[in-house]
Amino acid sequence: MSKSLKKNISKINNSAKEYFQTKVDLLKLSFLEKSTRLVAFLINIWVLISLLIWILGFAVAAFAIWYGKTYDNFTAGLLIASGLMLLIAFLFIVFRKNMVTTMVLQHFSKIILEDENNEIL
Repeated sequence: MSKSLKKNISKINNSAKEYFQTKVDLLKLSFLEKSTRLVAFLINIWVLISLLIWILGFAVAAFAIWYGKTYDNFTAGLLIASGLMLLIAFLFIVFRKNMVTTMVLQHFSKIILEDENNEIL
């Protein structure tokens, strides 16, 4: 073999190694971006749900206090508020698959299966 052929094969070999290393680095960065977006989504959902639970709790407590002062019957106000909470819990249990699973699955699949070519351009 001539020296120039060995040199060309060596260059091709080095270029192939650089190409594959660049592809590996691109995959690592893509994984980092997608995992970061997933974690951010989960944190946002957690914060939103926490805030909604606090708001609902205060609203129910305010209703119980208002009912108790208005009708001079705090027990009935607490029972009505508890019934409302049970109704909300029951509705959530019945419709949780449609509400939670579908929403999370749509967002996860959107993040994970996103077309890489659109992001590079």
